[in-house]
Amino acid sequence: MNPQLMPFRTGIIISVFFILIPFYLAAGIEIVEEGLLSKERSNPVDELFPCPSSIVPQVEFWKKIFTRYNSSQVLIHDAWQLDRIYEVVDFMEISKGDSVNYYRKWKTVLAIRDQYISQLYFLHKLPKGSPRIGLSPVQKRLVKMLSADKRSDKYKIAAENVRIQFGLSDRFKQGIEILGKYRPYMADVFDSYKLPLELLVIPLYESSFVLRALSMVQAAGVWQFMPYTAKKYMRVDNIVDERYDPLIATVGAAQLLNYNYKYSKSWPLAITSYNHGLGGMLNAKRILGTDDIGVIIHNYQSPSFGFSSRNFYPEFLAALYCLRNMYDLYNNIAFEPRWNFTTINLKHPVTLSYLSSVFGLTVDTIYEYNPSFREPILKSLAPLWEGYKLRLPASAQGTLKETKF
Repeated sequence: MNPQLMPFRTGIIISVFFILIPFYLAAGIEIVEEGLLSKERSNPVDELFPCPSSIVPQVEFWKKIFTRYNSSQVLIHDAWQLDRIYEVVDFMEISKGDSVNYYRKWKTVLAIRDQYISQLYFLHKLPKGSPRIGLSPVQKRLVKMLSADKRSDKYKIAAENVRIQFGLSDRFKQGIEILGKYRPYMADVFDSYKLPLELLVIPLYESSFVLRALSMVQAAGVWQFMPYTAKKYMRVDNIVDERYDPLIATVGAAQLLNYNYKYSKSWPLAITSYNHGLGGMLNAKRILGTDDIGVIIHNYQSPSFGFSSRNFYPEFLAALYCLRNMYDLYNNIAFEPRWNFTTINLKHPVTLSYLSSVFGLTVDTIYEYNPSFREPILKSLAPLWEGYKLRLPASAQGTLKETKF
């Protein structure tokens, strides 16, 4: 759904039990492994979510991004040969521990990327068969890295595919911890649609479960819905944007994934369709005559089937691996407690300022429990409508009994 959300790509699934009782971590691994599987499943995980050998390098790349490199580290790498990493830029080393402005980071890494592009073009322009003498250490290293590629224009191709990727290990871990807050509700939704609970890893690599996540292409919320797609499943307008509500958006995501699977008959295709669109994936299947995700990733050609779409399913597999092994991969995981709230069904229109005064809650507190509100609601320029299901802190239950809404 989200083509290259700057560094914010990430998704996970955790057992419901540890968010209810986060202190019982001794049995955590067993609980998580159990929670990864849908109840009464007849198909093993590997059958539902196969990993063809042709995409293993991509999966391994994303494992490193989710576990080894943090958001202060940036990889300069090849967009197709993901195991070809030219350099890892560590801003903590450059800044000697001081924080570095994000835009300064970006400017620095772009300059380093451009240097590699220039060096690759330089090697491309050398006369074919000429002795490789007088090359710089960087140029010699590039020659060695591409020695197995026998294409005559390999340096030109490599120069056109130099890419930047921020590390995500810290954000990924944070996403795991945040999911503890919402997982019981999300699991109930996916169970109601008879969907594999493994699919709950998608928000982890899409948004790191950052509620207000907004990509450069306007994909929003933990599930990173684009506006056009979101409007099929939820309300998105100038009053509310339900993409930012993690529970409402989860219902939309379940409906979309269920629809994708109904017509693709394949979870790798259905998952990739979440990013690329079902029509595009069915077209790829028709053109190539296969639903093998490895064949499609490496051979389907479409202007819209770019890096993000090619890697969406490998990211899913990597995220699933990281979750299943999270106690071995991350230190001191501190799960957020379950999101507790009470819900009232409004019987007539009412402004947020009025609700704030009645319940003795700040507008910000009410907004925290209803993150889809936009400015007209927040400033009480427009009322909440009759039938709206308003969430309030569980502590408001007492006041609620004395109030008629």
